[in-house]
Amino acid sequence: MSVSWITPGITEDFLRGIVECEPTTAGLTPQRLPAWARAQIPDPQAQRTVQLSSGVRVTLSTRATRLQLVTRAEKNPADEPWKPEPVYDVYIDGELLIQRVSELQPDLPAMVRHS
Repeated sequence: MSVSWITPGITEDFLRGIVECEPTTAGLTPQRLPAWARAQIPDPQAQRTVQLSSGVRVTLSTRATRLQLVTRAEKNPADEPWKPEPVYDVYIDGELLIQRVSELQPDLPAMVRHS
């Protein structure tokens, strides 16, 4: 059976739990603090902490039976063991269906698939 994928353009309209998004060549980078607030953080480790996208949600309504989410997650550097591995929760109609930890590989997008 052949699967036909439709790739919608993800915009801020699909995202919850963010203040703003920064467009990049790889897609959108969700931000939990506005740029003016991030600019006031003098500590580099604190700056990296606020870059974590914890709590960001992608919301959509679909009749699809298969979904694929492609994200660009960073592998924890050896000097940042406090930084958690990315975890993705899939909810359908408000009920947790599955929770997956991202399979990270250096310089490759993280892939989370569920069918």
